[in-house]
Amino acid sequence: MTNAAPLPQDAAALHDIRDSLARYMAALDERAAQQRNWLHQHESLLLIAHHRLGLFVGQGMEWDAIYMAEILGDAGGIVLATDGLADRAREAFGADSKLLRPRPLLPKYLSDPVTMPDLPDGLIPAPVVAPEPEPPSPGRKWWKPGWLSKKPDENIETPHAARQRKRQEWQDAQDQITALQSDRHYYVDSLMDWVGDALAADQADDAQMRGYRNPRKIAQLAAQDHAAETAQDIAAMQLRMALYTNLATLIDTQHIAEFAASLPILFEQPDTAFMRQIRDTLLQDYQVVSFAELALTKVKNRDDQWLLFKTALEHEPELKFTGLKKRGEILDRIREETEKKHHPLNEKALRLARKKLDAMEDMREEGVKRRRPQPVTLADLFNAAVDVIEEAISRRRAAARAAPRSGL
Repeated sequence: MTNAAPLPQDAAALHDIRDSLARYMAALDERAAQQRNWLHQHESLLLIAHHRLGLFVGQGMEWDAIYMAEILGDAGGIVLATDGLADRAREAFGADSKLLRPRPLLPKYLSDPVTMPDLPDGLIPAPVVAPEPEPPSPGRKWWKPGWLSKKPDENIETPHAARQRKRQEWQDAQDQITALQSDRHYYVDSLMDWVGDALAADQADDAQMRGYRNPRKIAQLAAQDHAAETAQDIAAMQLRMALYTNLATLIDTQHIAEFAASLPILFEQPDTAFMRQIRDTLLQDYQVVSFAELALTKVKNRDDQWLLFKTALEHEPELKFTGLKKRGEILDRIREETEKKHHPLNEKALRLARKKLDAMEDMREEGVKRRRPQPVTLADLFNAAVDVIEEAISRRRAAARAAPRSGL
């Protein structure tokens, strides 16, 4: 970094730097928001794609994997770069596989760097405000000042007023740039603090503060912050994909006991958007509407079916099956499994299903009662009238016992 730069020492130059930094940081913030929105909108696709692509790689289905990666398009890069999937593909298909062609982690329009403005590469010199000279002593005069001179023009700026205006322009520029400050852009705060402090005559020129007087360095620090945030967002999504694939693999490999042990975590309260996303994507991936249905359709062993079914009924809010709306249809579906001749489902499943459906109906009725005022029936009016009459009789009896009795 140069120690000096031929920068003009006026407020206009500082205003230009302020505007350039404001536009650049606004562009960085907008790019970060676009990247987060893209990751959020494609989250379900990324989770399922990482699971499916891992299955193709594990089964040696290279052309299926290549075809799926091409369909993914912009999402293929981050999927392959997650949880060592690219390394496994290299071991399975070789380094020359078309699956391993270079792909950006994010779409090109989100990966290209934001154009950095043409900022000065050097220290911004401190504003020079010359001290105001002391007026000379008038001494003894036999005439009064102004007798022979014209009245001064009020439109002519005096040196003192010019210096005050200069100081105010710098102060205004400092205040306007301070509006750009944020917790992330601490280095902009340092620049602005220096601009304001430099107006004081006794301000020391600190070496660390001088490091933040280079506009180019400030823009570079902002770009580094943006790159770090992008890497953090990508890493968070990759962790989600790895977690999802690990859960789905338990189903694929029929490690149902481990998956059933993970189910309480997926429904842990307070519920989070991340856990809801994992649950919904799992059901979408296996084309079911509940984990109870997943137990009866995707699990092969009857004991494992019973384990996952009862665990699902314990944690899922509703018992649902694809295409079945009525209570009787759902019970018939479960009854079929319990009455099969070969390896029937545990007969307790039907009893648990009835209890779950009863609880669902009670919750719906309770919700209706809370939303709607209950109509007043004739029995309610009769009971209210009886209460009033009994209360009146009780008051009369109490008054009679308290009244003094006259002797005969």
